[in-house]
Amino acid sequence: MTRVKKIGPTRPHPGAPDHPPANRLLAPGIGLVDRIRDALSGRPSSMDELPGRQQH
Repeated sequence: MTRVKKIGPTRPHPGAPDHPPANRLLAPGIGLVDRIRDALSGRPSSMDELPGRQQH
């Protein structure tokens, strides 16, 4: 599950396919684009990156 969270999209994509095999093929690419957008905009990509969040 942790691996999926690291490569999956970080934003909602209502137009993206939600049935195999298309969702499994496209999710890593969509996730990559999301993480690039997040990095360029300064938006957190995970709960651990939120300000004031303590890691346990």
